[in-house]
Amino acid sequence: MKISRIGGVIAAASKKDAEPLLQIGTIPIIKRIVISFQQAGIFPIVVVTGAEEDEFILLSG
Repeated sequence: MKISRIGGVIAAASKKDAEPLLQIGTIPIIKRIVISFQQAGIFPIVVVTGAEEDEFILLSG
């Protein structure tokens, strides 16, 4: 992927009122956000995780 002039940061550390792994349809919210960033040409994309780090790594595969 080509590095663009615009990068993105996604704060995905889960709290009770913020559920980044919650699914909308068949895709988790965090994955939808990453796909939207990619379609907009945003790269690099950095996802800031918290206690659920292992679950986010599985999404990237």
